[in-house]
Amino acid sequence: MGNRENQTSSTEEMVTISRVEYEAMQARLSGLEEQLRSKTEELAETLLKNQWLLENLKLTKKKLFGESSEQLDQMVIEKFGHLFNEAEGWDASSYEKETKVKSHTRKRRSGSIEDVAAASLRYAARAAS
Repeated sequence: MGNRENQTSSTEEMVTISRVEYEAMQARLSGLEEQLRSKTEELAETLLKNQWLLENLKLTKKKLFGESSEQLDQMVIEKFGHLFNEAEGWDASSYEKETKVKSHTRKRRSGSIEDVAAASLRYAARAAS
């Protein structure tokens, strides 16, 4: 009867391993669990950083390419400025037309910074005389 109590009623096969093998497997399992925990934390941090970077990218794009509040304010002032000064608003001669000015370019001065410094010193010496 003692043998029958030790036998299991399940049909699973039982494998016997030594205590050294069991402890080695337990140590490996705990190491893998710790590695899994650290990788999970690293993934969570990376996801948060990615979300933060995406939000900053959206804000930067909005700042660069979105409507500028200053331009909008200026347009509102131009459109509705006559409401605050009715006499000027109804006077057609008060509107100034834009005039275009021909653009120009400056000639580059030849010489180095030492030449410019020497010329300014000569000028200062003449002025002091």
